[in-house]
Amino acid sequence: MRHLSYANVVATLALVIAVGTGGAWAANKLITGKQIKNGSLTGQDIKKGSVGSDRLKAGDVAKLRGTAGPAGAAGAAGANGVNGAPGTNGTNAITEMKIISNAVTSSADKIATATCPPGYLATGGSANTELDPNKFAIYTYFVGSDGNPATGYTASAQEISAVAVPWTLNVAVNCAKLSG
Repeated sequence: MRHLSYANVVATLALVIAVGTGGAWAANKLITGKQIKNGSLTGQDIKKGSVGSDRLKAGDVAKLRGTAGPAGAAGAAGANGVNGAPGTNGTNAITEMKIISNAVTSSADKIATATCPPGYLATGGSANTELDPNKFAIYTYFVGSDGNPATGYTASAQEISAVAVPWTLNVAVNCAKLSG
């Protein structure tokens, strides 16, 4: 093993003093922001990435944004979704038309009922004449028996202005058989 010599100790001590005092001397010689003249630095003087947007004014940050680029390509189609639960059974619907016509031309009231077949219920209906509707008053209503649901649709029509030609009362009922 080697022994320390006086020369090695002095050389090491001189190195420590030089480095230690040199660092302090350099710290006193650093340039601060107060010593830099406004407008004297350029983009080349600033290290890339050293100034974040949080250090800039809001208006200056907005100026850094360019125009939007073109839209990207559409993505791939997604997977099919899960099938929903089965729906409830619907109705079996039919429509019946009842036509009442006679040769009486004036002051003749006519009544007609369109009836659903057995097992069907009346769900709607309509009534009309083939002539000007402003010459007739037509009254309509559902019909059932003994408090049961309606199984028919009735219409009564009367002239409110004299009609000089035969006319027809048309009554239709919409019927539905409920599935179940």
